[in-house]
Amino acid sequence: MRLWWKLAWIEWRRSFLWNKSSQPDFFWLTVLLALTLSLALLIYGSREGLLNRFMDVSLGYVQGAGIPIWVVAKIDNQGRVLDRELLDIIQNHGFDIHPYRLVEWDNVSLLKTMDGKSDLWKAEHLPFKGWAVSARDPLWKGLKTTASTETTALPLEVILSQSLFQDYFQCTAYENALKNKLPHFQASQPTSNKLYCLANGQLWLEVNTRRGREVLPFRIHWVKGRIPTMEELAFLFPISTFSALKEAKYSPQLKYYPEAQGESVERIKTLILWQDEENQNLRDTLANCLVAKDNTNHNQIVPQYPLPLEWVKQCADRNKIPLQTDPEELLKEPYLSPAEPVAGHRFRYHDDKLTLLCETQDEDCEPCQNIVPAWKRYVKKGCTTCSPTEATADMRCMIGGYQYAFIYVKERHLLFERLEQIKTVTRSPKEPPALSIHPTYENALIRLNFIHNIMQLLNSSYSRFFLLFLVVLLIVQIGIVIQHRQHDYGIFLAKGMSWQQLHFMVYMQIILSFFLAIALTIVAIIQMRNELGDELNIITKKYETNIQVSDLELLPLLWGEYGIVSAIVLGIAFLIAMGFLFVKQIRFGQQAAHLF
Repeated sequence: MRLWWKLAWIEWRRSFLWNKSSQPDFFWLTVLLALTLSLALLIYGSREGLLNRFMDVSLGYVQGAGIPIWVVAKIDNQGRVLDRELLDIIQNHGFDIHPYRLVEWDNVSLLKTMDGKSDLWKAEHLPFKGWAVSARDPLWKGLKTTASTETTALPLEVILSQSLFQDYFQCTAYENALKNKLPHFQASQPTSNKLYCLANGQLWLEVNTRRGREVLPFRIHWVKGRIPTMEELAFLFPISTFSALKEAKYSPQLKYYPEAQGESVERIKTLILWQDEENQNLRDTLANCLVAKDNTNHNQIVPQYPLPLEWVKQCADRNKIPLQTDPEELLKEPYLSPAEPVAGHRFRYHDDKLTLLCETQDEDCEPCQNIVPAWKRYVKKGCTTCSPTEATADMRCMIGGYQYAFIYVKERHLLFERLEQIKTVTRSPKEPPALSIHPTYENALIRLNFIHNIMQLLNSSYSRFFLLFLVVLLIVQIGIVIQHRQHDYGIFLAKGMSWQQLHFMVYMQIILSFFLAIALTIVAIIQMRNELGDELNIITKKYETNIQVSDLELLPLLWGEYGIVSAIVLGIAFLIAMGFLFVKQIRFGQQAAHLF
């Protein structure tokens, strides 16, 4: 009988017609398979979802990079921490490591900050705290709102925690502080948005240079909720800009003007106020706007540090006098003219190395000789390199190595294996481990391990019970299917169908029921996942400032794992059907009459 597959389809389809001649056994088998599959996938998916989310909430998770491991560099007997040598050793072990620096308040801060506190930040228990990270760091790449291919620049950009700023940043105090700092500041109109003063995407910060504290505008990249670290950070800062600020402070010969973002730009060191009739009030007003020194000639205005041309223009506009930008230009007095412009240097930053570039390819430039002779002393130590057209300084050597870093693990199941491997990293075979786990991270790991062990215990208990439950249900339902069709099977055998074809027919009917059940299960899982996601979003909004709750999924779609679970269920159904059919075959053999 060659059309066994056609008979299998006709008989299976009739089970769903619900007429007098049909037997709905395969309908109920499909329903049973759909329910058991849904239950199995819900249990497995929820377990994986909970374990993954507990891990993400406890330790953090960065999209595209994975779980961060927070490490601390141990100080060796030579006083070294995470220098270039140790970082190379760690990377050669296959670790994806990204060090960072703490941003101290005396280097970068909000306006009106004293001893780390500011009226602009109303949080007694939570300081305005940030880290300086590399442009290649997953924290920076993953949280920036706009992609950037330039990694050698010194950008004026910051990543801010929107939830922390919503809670603690004071717009009124911020704008009042800017009125006293900027020459031509216009306050924003208050709105229902608590951060209306930052709606232009710009935050003015004070940075410390060798010239004193300057106020600079930084482009904002907002991150919804908290920055995915175990410490509550208000901001992330570019390590390139941070390193240039530090080195310019230590090397006064460097003319680093941050507003140029690594390029060369002129600042104004001295100005002349030309007026036909001396007006002391005008001079005093201009001098105040231009942050000028007191002990200068009556027609000279000398700022405390070279000012950007835009700053000078705004001061001139504010006092309604023209600014002479061309020496040949004839203006009516009073007017202001730059007397001593100062050109800044060009810089490039890559791989923790700050490079001072010449304006031209002139061999007489010699930066190490003519601009920063102090760098020549560090050549033998390997901290600097000099050439006729550029000078490069290794920041890990010049301003010190890193103390802290993150090592990222893409696959969650490899986390604990990686933790053990980290503890074996040494500078040489005879030296002690070079890294340790941060104490805060270690405490979180202990709690996570406890939760993981509890989940494993529950999983093993539930799995055994569910397997027994599934086997019993399938034995009952498949037994009913075969028993009800025993008469039909006898007719098929009498008409020439072999036992092998009968086996194939039953297996095909089970497969049809299984695939329909799978389709129903997928629809149910996706629907439940969407409903859980909507409810979870409502819950997470309450906690986004306290814990890391971004991208939480309690029911992840793990298609590979779901496929394995489904294959196990199908395999059990096949074994049960095979058992019933072999029993019948052994008992009755080819005597089809016994099946009537």
